[in-house]
Amino acid sequence: MRLFIAEKPSLARSIAAVLSKPQQNHKLYIQAGDDIVAWAAGHLLEQAMPEAYDEKYKHWNIADLPIFPHVWKLLVKKESKDLFDNIKSLLKKADTVINAGDCDREGQLLIDEILDYCGYKGKVLRILISDTNPEAVKKALNNLKPDSDFHGDRDAALARSRADWLHGMNLTRLYTKMAERNGYNGGPLRIGRVKTPVTALVVRRDEAIEFFTPKPFWLVKAKIDVQNGSFFATWKPRDEQQGLDEDKRLIDKSVGEALVSRLEGKPANITKYECKKQSSKPPVGFSLPKLQMIASKKFDLSPAKVLDICQKLYEQGILTYPRSDCEFLPDAHHDDAQRIFDVIETLSSVRVPQNVDKGRSTPVFNSKKVEEHHAIIPSASCKATKPLEGDEALIFELVARRYIAFFLPDYEFLQVNINADIDGELFTASGRLVLNDGWKAIENDSQDKDDENDNDEDNNSAPLPETSEGENGSCNDINLLEKKTKAPARFTEATLLKAMNEVYRYVLDSEIKKILKETDGIGTAATQAGIIKELIDCGMLIKKGKNLISSPSARSLIHALPENITLPDLTAVWETYFRKVKDSQMSIDEVINYIQDTIREIIASAQPITVQGSENSKSKKSDSKKSSKKSNVKCPRCGAVMFLRNGKNGAFWGCSNYPECKMTADDNKGKPVFRK
Repeated sequence: MRLFIAEKPSLARSIAAVLSKPQQNHKLYIQAGDDIVAWAAGHLLEQAMPEAYDEKYKHWNIADLPIFPHVWKLLVKKESKDLFDNIKSLLKKADTVINAGDCDREGQLLIDEILDYCGYKGKVLRILISDTNPEAVKKALNNLKPDSDFHGDRDAALARSRADWLHGMNLTRLYTKMAERNGYNGGPLRIGRVKTPVTALVVRRDEAIEFFTPKPFWLVKAKIDVQNGSFFATWKPRDEQQGLDEDKRLIDKSVGEALVSRLEGKPANITKYECKKQSSKPPVGFSLPKLQMIASKKFDLSPAKVLDICQKLYEQGILTYPRSDCEFLPDAHHDDAQRIFDVIETLSSVRVPQNVDKGRSTPVFNSKKVEEHHAIIPSASCKATKPLEGDEALIFELVARRYIAFFLPDYEFLQVNINADIDGELFTASGRLVLNDGWKAIENDSQDKDDENDNDEDNNSAPLPETSEGENGSCNDINLLEKKTKAPARFTEATLLKAMNEVYRYVLDSEIKKILKETDGIGTAATQAGIIKELIDCGMLIKKGKNLISSPSARSLIHALPENITLPDLTAVWETYFRKVKDSQMSIDEVINYIQDTIREIIASAQPITVQGSENSKSKKSDSKKSSKKSNVKCPRCGAVMFLRNGKNGAFWGCSNYPECKMTADDNKGKPVFRK
């Protein structure tokens, strides 16, 4: 008997659908001829808690740290006992097992650990299914490989699991007890490889906003008249121009006033006129994080809620696999276009335009970029006939519009750029004239727009007049406009999710930045929404409207922890080790030894910390801004407040405007010492 063990029930059904008939559906498995397809529901086993190794660990004592298991224990999850017992029983009858976990490290471990736990000794094969269309599943069935070929993935996932356990269990106990020494009584301070850096991102953003001092700067804008009309252009200073800040903004008003006085009424020579027809191809598809970001911004749905909706629609056969971090589709998906168009028009009010080209090859179709799963799209095999309602309809229509966009013409426009010389000074203007909305007509405002403010002062909302190089115009109206620098925006669930996926932007080290970019940030598509929700539920983050604000306890905790624990760099360093384990360049034991050495060092150097939430804390305030104000020391570089922090080499002063400003100073008895 062949026993397929799928990671989830839906995948089990997709596998069974292409196996021999007749079939019998049982409560926890499907009989398909001589084959049986059973399923898990994510991990059925979990790491044992410390007290499972020794009763003394029921009580948290620093003297008992570190806790390093010599023989690791797994326990069957209580909520998964029926699924586990079913698989265990079926394993006794199977002569061949086919691991049908997801095509990633965790999917490999999830099934392998069940086989190891049950002591299965028979033949084990691996099936890799990234596309649940019947033809793709049949192809995967014809390409079974020895499971042992993927033990590197299993070992890498196992190393990650044990490393996270060691990090979380030891440091949560350590810093909770250290805080209690200063009167803290607010419950466990949960330290995690991902949760803690995510909390720190919000804390640092909040402090950068609250201690931000707006600074004035000036723009010089000229109205330039030419034969065919007029346009506004912005002054572009030379690199050697006096009166600029480090971002090339004009901060000396007198320089601007002198320019206005000198240039008023002077000739304006057109030195560049460029009018090019340009186009933008349809966007790629939705990964789960991308869909969560847009749905959160557009409909104010939390990432966790979006995942719940997608999962429900997936279970109903309406959407494809939701926990995907991929934005591409296999090339063969072209063949499903008409069936998916029919599904879209059946389940929503969205109508497919007449100008779709079902054979069009756009960037989303790229089999080489599809690994574990493909982008989220409507399911070609959907059997539902009733139009969706409520939040389900909102999410489905986002996905549907994006899918239709794949087959629509390019967005086309004329890009116009003009340079003008006014008495030796450069002024520039740019504008855009839309020729064909193309795919943007169906996307409407669901596109993934940037969250940052548009600071392109050259952009003209009105069409620019036609001119030519060498034409002599005139500057008859010129003005000095006062602007002010703006603080960064508060995090929302959408932008925090984006920051987790693009966390490399908050890292200085080029190698670490590269690793985090390759691994899509911190957390996974399947876990990121849960991490944000958990931080809100436990009070580390507070939701005010759409904004996420760090709580006083979160702020004081991040300040009290060694800085290296609060940075995403740790994930990148660990990832290098997990990759080496996968490639047999390191063993699991070598990785664990490294983690254990790091934990020993942290425990040895740990000091009592003060965290909001204690009855005796003198600094306990409901006002989060007051609770964060620990000093009057101003950063000499940007003017923001500096805080005394703990680093791996001891105390130091850091700018609250991190990561925009990287200013640091040594500490000398509670006072900063700035290096010359």
